[in-house]
Parts: sequence; C-alpha cells; structure tokens
Amino acid sequence: QLTYFSKWRYYDAASLKGKPLTTFKVVGREAGACGDRGCIFRELLSISVTEAFLKDHLDKGFQISLSSKTGNETILYIPPQYIKGYLMAVDGSAR
Repeated sequence: QLTYFSKWRYYDAASLKGKPLTTFKVVGREAGACGDRGCIFRELLSISVTEAFLKDHLDKGFQISLSSKTGNETILYIPPQYIKGYLMAVDGSAR
C-alpha cells in the first residue's frame, strides 16, 4: 500500500531491473481525510514474484520501480530481513 498527500498519482506500471513486471495489478484506491496538507490517498498494489526469486535475493533484497500516469516514480526497496521473515512465515525456512 502506498499512502501519499496532494492528488491522485494513478500508479499503472512496475519494473524490476529495468524490465516490466507483468504481474503488477492495482487492487484498490481510496481517498481519505483532507486537511491542511491536502487529502490522503492510498493505492493498494500487487506484484507476484516466485519463491525462487525471493530465495535468489535473500542476501541483498531487491528494488521495484513503480510508475504512475502523472509521471511520479517511486522506488520500493524490499530488504533481505523482510524476505527472510516472509519465507519463515510461509514455509518455516529462510533457505
């Protein structure tokens, strides 16, 4: 989930190592409360990667670049600790 202020960004694409991620999906969008800084906007996004991919990135993590229709680019870093925790929760093993 990405949360930000001002106006809608409408994220519509993701890439990994410069290559488009075809599993990218927008799950939902919602506007929240408005105040002095503007309104709060949330976009819930989904990207599928394989277990093998996660295991290949256990040591260094990986970055995903998200692009929006309004020209915004957001870089998400998925750290190795997050991957290890996820794999432990899913199958009880981080290797």
